[in-house]
Amino acid sequence: MPEPTATDYRKLYRAFVPVLERKLGRKEDSVIYPIIGFEFGGPPDLLLFRNTPGVKGTTYVTSDLLFFERQPKNSLGRYEVAICLANENKWAEHVLFKLSQATVAEVFDVGHTADITAWVDKECMAKGLLFTKLVAFTFGGQPFGVLHSVGVTRDELDYALQHGSDDLLRRLSAAGAFPVTDLNRASVV
Repeated sequence: MPEPTATDYRKLYRAFVPVLERKLGRKEDSVIYPIIGFEFGGPPDLLLFRNTPGVKGTTYVTSDLLFFERQPKNSLGRYEVAICLANENKWAEHVLFKLSQATVAEVFDVGHTADITAWVDKECMAKGLLFTKLVAFTFGGQPFGVLHSVGVTRDELDYALQHGSDDLLRRLSAAGAFPVTDLNRASVV
């Protein structure tokens, strides 16, 4: 039996960016590169999107996880993670670093929530994340995607556990608290 063909990661990246740009607008030329690479335990590279039509904020998207074969797949396949903040803040880099590392041990998927209390300052409004699908695509016959995460309060996280994440997402959207995470907003529940 022939061996499976190895994925050409440069080609995968060149296919990935246009998928993101169709959804988020033009990618900024600069990329946030860490000193220690993700494969060695450091943070992932981050792509920035500041010109998403209809969105007032900056979207941060990781760009190392698609290539990290130890990451368990979710319903999108192997996946990156993203978050959009109303105002640029190192908080996004920190949370995406922690979340990226967590995706190697756990599967996060559309409709899931995550408690991030241990990752953030006690004064921080966002105590959890709610995940939705940002994009999905196929490359070389393999599925890939990006989970969009939005910061939620402790009350919202508890609400999602009781009433479901779809209901919380409807409430966030109706209140204008989705897809952008505002670290200073009040709870919608």
